[in-house]
Amino acid sequence: MNDSDATPELISEDDARDQVETYLKNRYHEFDKVKFASCTLRGTGTDAIYTFRGTIILKSRGTLERFVAEKSAGKYQFEFEISAADGHVINYVFT
Repeated sequence: MNDSDATPELISEDDARDQVETYLKNRYHEFDKVKFASCTLRGTGTDAIYTFRGTIILKSRGTLERFVAEKSAGKYQFEFEISAADGHVINYVFT
């Protein structure tokens, strides 16, 4: 059997989840915490993709904002797609 026939080793769900958190921390300085609601793996081999859904919570910008802004003002739903082959971010959406 040659190497091209071998099934590529995929990163674990935990490693992919860590990639999402690292990406958020590096990209959004107001990042406070992330709550994951679900994870699915679709595809096979190098085409396999993890899809994470959840909520990101951003830090409040100031004391006054805590009293004036809605409680949900700093919460956003997200969907992230992470390559299961190498862990890079393929796509993400906030709503």
